[in-house]
Amino acid sequence: DVHSKLIDAIAPRFKRNAGDESINENIDEINQTSYIIGGSTAQQGAYPWTVRLEVYYPGAPKARGVCGAVLWNKNHVVTAAHCIRNCKSGKQAEKIKVCIGDYDQNQNDGEMCYWANQWWPHPSYVYCNLNQLKNDIAVIKISNGMRVPYWGPNNVGNANFPWAPNNNTYEGTSTLTGWGQTNPSPYQYPKFPSKMKVVNLP
Repeated sequence: DVHSKLIDAIAPRFKRNAGDESINENIDEINQTSYIIGGSTAQQGAYPWTVRLEVYYPGAPKARGVCGAVLWNKNHVVTAAHCIRNCKSGKQAEKIKVCIGDYDQNQNDGEMCYWANQWWPHPSYVYCNLNQLKNDIAVIKISNGMRVPYWGPNNVGNANFPWAPNNNTYEGTSTLTGWGQTNPSPYQYPKFPSKMKVVNLP
């Protein structure tokens, strides 16, 4: 089906049936100490593929999680699997709002938001295991489609994904954007930026 093909395009090591639990190969493991914190304030409109997610859980009228995602096409965005489940409560996301063209999450600056219809985490992802973050990827679907491209103040456009048909390791520079935590200490109340942050990594 469509989401299986999309996951195949994103992570070539997936099997053709994305719902098959017997995945032989996994996406490379990321060590817990590899979290990215901080970054520089991004220039408005410079990263048109960046998506902001508002995640709602059962019994919570307000969004309990804000995550970043990447615009794949007018019907799909790609995010981390840990964004669609609350590890503290153990609850799966009940609703997900997908916002494209956002920059300052505390202001209406031209973003367009849509409700997701379905979402699929990698079938081999183990939720809430902070010592292992293998397969931390998910696809979110917006059935009616989003207005892409939309050339406004912030711009909206698809990401430039590296393509590796032979499963070769991508060795270029990666640009990461989002509204993640800005203070590194685990003993402080987490701080999150109003405006999008950006960092380049090898």
